[in-house]
Amino acid sequence: MGSRALPFIYLSLIVFAFLIGVVRFNKLDSATKILVSLFGLTAFSEGLAFFFARHHENNMPIYHFYSPIELLMVSLYFNFSIDTFKKNKIGWVIGLIGIIVAIANAKFLQPLYEYNSNFLLFEGFCILSMSLFAFYRILENEEVIIFQTPHFWICCILLFFWGITYANWSLYTVLIAKKLDVIPYIGLILLYINIMTYLGFSIVLVLLPKRKL
Repeated sequence: MGSRALPFIYLSLIVFAFLIGVVRFNKLDSATKILVSLFGLTAFSEGLAFFFARHHENNMPIYHFYSPIELLMVSLYFNFSIDTFKKNKIGWVIGLIGIIVAIANAKFLQPLYEYNSNFLLFEGFCILSMSLFAFYRILENEEVIIFQTPHFWICCILLFFWGITYANWSLYTVLIAKKLDVIPYIGLILLYINIMTYLGFSIVLVLLPKRKL
């Protein structure tokens, strides 16, 4: 498969996952509806990023705006899917802190036209932490049939995506400093991970129970 086709496959899978979510929207709980809305935002943002990368050679501002919104929406997903988060509004707190961190990073450390690696590492840490806690809460609940629970599989996908992505971003920062030529390969790995992630989300949405979550 040619590497030039991969971005279009990736974008198509995001749109596909979003459309499945839209079709099944009335059968979703509040948490999953937020996740589906994020898919729509992601498809729009990635489309803009591809356009600006091709025609303006810099799409960094897109990710400066998108990343804190992504963290906010993932935090809200967990806010409505984890009982202790919902009770104490922890998802809202993490999401709003993320917006403050993103603004501070863009103003003082990494301007809009630079790669916002600082915030991405912060975002990855937050989402990995929330995913692990959600995973723990699901496993702890004896009333839940784990493998039939969509939120279990969503947590697995998030842990898979953010675990590998977090490691790659950390490595990417080091390689940029050393000016090594393997950086394009890291981008290719991330593209494959993105494709696998949204394929996974699509499968979960297709196989959701016919009744509302």
